[in-house]
Amino acid sequence: MKEEIRCAMVNTILKNCRFRLTIEIPLLLIYFTFMLNVSVFVNLTMYKTCYTLMGYPEVNCSRLGRYTDEETEKLEGIVQPLASYVTTITEMVPNSVPFILSLIIGSWSDKYGRKPAMMFVSFCISLYYGITAIIILFDEITPYMMMLATIPTIVCGSSLTIVSLILAYLNDIATPETRGMRNAAYEVITVFCICCANLLSPPLLYATNYSVIYGLSAVMVLLAIAYTHQFLPESVDIKCEEKSSLSKIFTCQHLSNMFLVIGKKRCSNQRAIIVILLIVMLVDNLVKVADSNIKTLYLRRELIWTLTDRNSFISWSSVISIICTPSITFLLQKQLKIKEIYLILVGIISSIGVDILYATAQNNWFIYGSVPVGILGGLVNPMLRTKLVHIIGPGEMGKIFSLYYVIINILSLAFSMFYSFVYNQTIDTNPGIFNWISIGIRLICGMMLIVVMVFDWNQPLETKQPDATTVKVGSDQSEAYELY
Repeated sequence: MKEEIRCAMVNTILKNCRFRLTIEIPLLLIYFTFMLNVSVFVNLTMYKTCYTLMGYPEVNCSRLGRYTDEETEKLEGIVQPLASYVTTITEMVPNSVPFILSLIIGSWSDKYGRKPAMMFVSFCISLYYGITAIIILFDEITPYMMMLATIPTIVCGSSLTIVSLILAYLNDIATPETRGMRNAAYEVITVFCICCANLLSPPLLYATNYSVIYGLSAVMVLLAIAYTHQFLPESVDIKCEEKSSLSKIFTCQHLSNMFLVIGKKRCSNQRAIIVILLIVMLVDNLVKVADSNIKTLYLRRELIWTLTDRNSFISWSSVISIICTPSITFLLQKQLKIKEIYLILVGIISSIGVDILYATAQNNWFIYGSVPVGILGGLVNPMLRTKLVHIIGPGEMGKIFSLYYVIINILSLAFSMFYSFVYNQTIDTNPGIFNWISIGIRLICGMMLIVVMVFDWNQPLETKQPDATTVKVGSDQSEAYELY
């Protein structure tokens, strides 16, 4: 009886609480950690490939990415082809293994809550960083042996799983009126983390070493766990009789629910719209993941960029995005009332412009010019998520985002290996040709968005969508509460 009274009091507080601490601080800590490691990952792989796999002197290998003298540039050209494959394998294989748990953990969190899932995944990620910090201390460890540190993330579904849970939490607490801006705020935070991580990582790396950076990353993720435990309210209304247990993750029902959401019958072509939007979001992000590391190698080879040059460029371009993304979103969506689907298409066109400039780059100004050209590209992800959540029910968000990130896990390896293959085959003739592949893929995405527009035009009356401020949870989903 006391437990029932306690649960009733908790639910009453949740219903009446309109202002509360949200997911932004854990997002900031975790995403900054990811970006801090991404910014040095290519350098670490180049160094380890050169020293442990190819047998060059440690002194020479340690200069890669830091200096631009003739001898170092020559060594860079020798190491890059093998390093591009090593980077792809060591980064993507661990993310491709735990796809089953990634599939079902979103469905589990829809019923038993986001907090325990986020804390479990974050703890495993913190273990990965801590183990890596120790392994790096041994100079003879190869990049392939370093993959042993990824075992904890294989258990929980890797970094993409935590991102899907954070997005589900964010959309749990958003209202239809604020969802577009909240998703834009998510993009701003991620870009801010990219900016700060790229500014801080070179001086931090040069002042310390790789082990210190990974150790610091482990501590930051632990801080995010502590904040989540102490200050974040649960965004899902859990029935008091439902006991949250991580052991219940491993059930066939959660796995089947993932695919039932996609195949669920919906009115007014909405099922087709969901599938198309998921494909566009998937393909656009796969291209970004696949060519990100290759672009780093491309800039290092063609324009002789060091780690500091690359990170400085990313940092100031990120500042511009931080300022422009929320401003443009507010102006176009809130003030001019432009529909999300049009903003997505404009964003795709903007991204194509960036790829064209990279493909035809003759000097640094082509790369600098890609920043204003690509400003509207920041609209793609927040508007895609906003459009999706307008259609799907709030009880399905965890399933949709988990399924999406699992597919990325599976396909990222194939995309990255393909881009690495193209880059290595054209490295002596036209190393920027991979950008034209990205252009072709995004043109196909644009055509698919036009199909969604046609569906919207042919819809006589706007179908009423579930109110995302209401979250239904539990076996019968009979009760709900207003989050904001």
